[in-house]
Amino acid sequence: MEKLENSKFIVKNLTEIGEEKVPTSLFDILNEGVLIIDENYKVKFKNQALRNMLPETSNLCYELYGKNKPCRNCPLKRRKERLSRVIKLKNKLLEVNAKRLVIDGKIQIIETVRDVTETEILKKELKRTEEKFWNLFENAGDGIILFDKDGRIIATNKKCEEITGFKRRNYIGKLFTEFLVEKQFPKAFKASQTLLDGNPIRIEFELKHGKKKAVIIEVTCVPLKRHGKLTGALGIIRDVTEKRKLEQKLREYSRHLERLIQVRTKELEEIERRYSVLLEQAGDGVIVIQDGLLAFVNKKMEKLVGYPKEQLLGKPFTLLVAPEYVNIVKERYEKRMKGENVPQIYEVEVVSKNGERIPFETNATKINLHGKPADIVIFRDLRTRKLMEQKLLKSERLATIGKFATLMAHDLRNPLTSILNAAYYLKFTLKKSGLDGQMREMVEIIGKNVEYVSNTINDLLDFVSSKKPRFTKVNLHRIINEVLSSFKITNNVIIVKKFGKISEITADPSRLRRVFYNLIENALQAMPNGGKLTIETVKAGDFVKISISDTGVGIPIENMQKIFTPFFTTKSKGIGMGLAVCKKLIEEHKGVIEVKSREGSGSTFIIKLPINMKEVRVIEEES
Repeated sequence: MEKLENSKFIVKNLTEIGEEKVPTSLFDILNEGVLIIDENYKVKFKNQALRNMLPETSNLCYELYGKNKPCRNCPLKRRKERLSRVIKLKNKLLEVNAKRLVIDGKIQIIETVRDVTETEILKKELKRTEEKFWNLFENAGDGIILFDKDGRIIATNKKCEEITGFKRRNYIGKLFTEFLVEKQFPKAFKASQTLLDGNPIRIEFELKHGKKKAVIIEVTCVPLKRHGKLTGALGIIRDVTEKRKLEQKLREYSRHLERLIQVRTKELEEIERRYSVLLEQAGDGVIVIQDGLLAFVNKKMEKLVGYPKEQLLGKPFTLLVAPEYVNIVKERYEKRMKGENVPQIYEVEVVSKNGERIPFETNATKINLHGKPADIVIFRDLRTRKLMEQKLLKSERLATIGKFATLMAHDLRNPLTSILNAAYYLKFTLKKSGLDGQMREMVEIIGKNVEYVSNTINDLLDFVSSKKPRFTKVNLHRIINEVLSSFKITNNVIIVKKFGKISEITADPSRLRRVFYNLIENALQAMPNGGKLTIETVKAGDFVKISISDTGVGIPIENMQKIFTPFFTTKSKGIGMGLAVCKKLIEEHKGVIEVKSREGSGSTFIIKLPINMKEVRVIEEES
């Protein structure tokens, strides 16, 4: 009851009739509690919903809420006719809305009471998530800028102030181009057109600085869309001034080597010494190759590959290159030494001393060293970038799977239901008419395969679903028995149940059934010639441990780390989502699932679930 316009009429009739004669069907169907109080704080009426929320039997309203005196702002004693407040009662948060009425000269109060415990928990969780996001945003190692659809800056982080030299108040609401050096305008215009076309950009600009000379920044910007329409853009900026200076110095070094070939050896060695110091301090790995051998290796490269330079100098440069890259790297090196046009920047993999394969972006330039051609190569470590690309690819893949699963479920479920109903009808008709048993068997095969396809669809939907579990008190052992009863257990399989004293836990029953069904089905499939299936439950502190063991074929040791990976399967039938779904559903319950197995001796899947999810949530909030 959000509105109380007819409160006087309701209260008058209730007080005249008396609570025992009230047509409770009218008020007991309400989810909100309804409470009517007279001028002496005595309860004149309360509906069923209120009795469920406040089982106390006191006739005084404030005692129902666990208080020993009337509320401070009660409308009975204050001028305000209405009062809204949230009352904490044990493990509940109750929203109480009260209104004062005067009927036949007597003051009475009508209150509606609503349980807002879950709502308040969600609000706190949302606030924590927002704070976490903004903390990551504000403390990111790169500058982050958020633009609106008109290209104006609407938000920046702290790093932007450090990079630009301006306080954020100086550029909020302004166009990014206002802070560029004027000669950069044409480049900025082209970049903005690319963004408007819905494409990301990666470009460098010369930017005005609030405290010093202009700086060079690398900008990566992606368009933001909603319902297919451009709503803004997200930009990441990085100060690459020092990096470009280093590259310029390296280019100058190459030119110096060419100009100073005729200079006396002592002077040339001094120059080389100075530039060697520069290369030694470079943030990227640097090597120099001459005659196919390593002539120089800087400290950063030593650190990246794990070899001291003494073990590298004078050795073939292909020593570090992964085998599949050796031919192309040698070919490009030889062509570059001949003056032929070959790509300057490309990716290779290097094998470090400990055997790790490290991806690098290489930038190679031909130089003259001691009057002979050489190749100076800069190695940039790509491991972090590759990892981010893999995470992005995985996210995009899962999003695609989600869309596919949703479309497949929508398009196939109705036809599958029709096929299943038709199979059931044929089975019933054939059984009634006493016709060929082989035909009945074929109909059963149809039904089983339809059920298999339906379960496959459910696995995909469960894995990509973002719906939150619905936790309630459930009987764990009853769910296990229900799942067991859904299987046709053959005579050569022995079922052993070792149920502990704990039986009732807080969980989502439908999701638990899904987990137990998948694990029991796998166990039975692992014992095609029969065996023993053991299900054991035991209380372990605030958790319950469920073990499902079989005496089947077991899991090869090389597959133990992969079995919970989506789409991993060794079966001829199935798409490999069952155990991935189990892991996701158990983790949604703040639990863990693990496996112990020996090939040829069977497997045991162990699940640990919290007995009371509410206690887990309280602990998480406090932490």
